[in-house]
Amino acid sequence: MRTGRVRAVDEQRSPHQAARIDATVASKPRSKSADARYSVQSLQLGLRLLEALANGKERGVTELANELGVTKWRIFRHAHSLCEEGFATQDPTTGKFQLGRRTYALLEALPNRFNFAHETRPEMSALRDERGHAVTVAVPADDRSVVIVDAIEGVHAVQFNLRIGAMFDLHASAHGKATLAFGPSDWLEHVIARGLRRHTDYTITDPRTLRRAVERVRIQGWSTAPEEAFRGVNTVVAPIFSASRNFVGTIGLFGSIDDIPRNPDRKDVKAVMAAARRISQKLGWK
Repeated sequence: MRTGRVRAVDEQRSPHQAARIDATVASKPRSKSADARYSVQSLQLGLRLLEALANGKERGVTELANELGVTKWRIFRHAHSLCEEGFATQDPTTGKFQLGRRTYALLEALPNRFNFAHETRPEMSALRDERGHAVTVAVPADDRSVVIVDAIEGVHAVQFNLRIGAMFDLHASAHGKATLAFGPSDWLEHVIARGLRRHTDYTITDPRTLRRAVERVRIQGWSTAPEEAFRGVNTVVAPIFSASRNFVGTIGLFGSIDDIPRNPDRKDVKAVMAAARRISQKLGWK
């Protein structure tokens, strides 16, 4: 079987053209707020460079310059600065760059609110074995997006996988809509006030439609977002709660639109809700 790697933000490409999707953070337009006068462009480029290196493969100066829209000289200087501080490394043979040890040290120092994801592994594996799809766990990054904090590959011949660290808008993903339904009550209106960015033809961009969708998720206890973030894939998601009954994150089944259709299999829905319930119980929820 032919395999390949496709960035999930490439919405024009069918998922059936490759055996894997490696979802990365979509580049978002930078908002020009009143606080823009405090920004440091050099630091911004350094952070964007780290983000570009986070896709797991070595990257060359020309490739990075084209992706970030800056000169090769600027990339070269910033990449070497990251290497000097241990946040990146350079292969002496190829000259390409990748993440360094200090970046991984930061990952290990993530706040405690992400720690519960480690406790979900047994349930993630059991859910994958039961239904065959890839399994993902996400938490709110802020009132704009969710971030994937753990993922397990599925067992189907055609694999669709999300990279840890991938981020998705709250209004345009199943993990995000579950967050809007069960997370902080004011986030939905914050999202609507900022505008609902369109990712595909199926992205919800109408505020009334989004409010209805979030209310439906709240009532039924699970969410889905067929082709709303990018084409050809779907997710079925259920919320996870802590001992204090606070929303902490989501677990979901992720796969092609053929394997997880717009009206998902009730067995998938029941399985992901049961897994979320068991994880919540492990966290002390009753």
